[in-house]
Amino acid sequence: EVERLRAAGAPTLPVRLADELAANPFLRAASAEEFARLRAAKDKF
Repeated sequence: EVERLRAAGAPTLPVRLADELAANPFLRAASAEEFARLRAAKDKF
């Protein structure tokens, strides 16, 4: 299936970007500072 999608120029990601944006706070970070704050919090989890 991946070969077919790639031949058609379609994405081959395992999930839709919209789904990943909804679930992944790192992708929603508006700045490097916010990303760093999220990362620091994750490292303490």
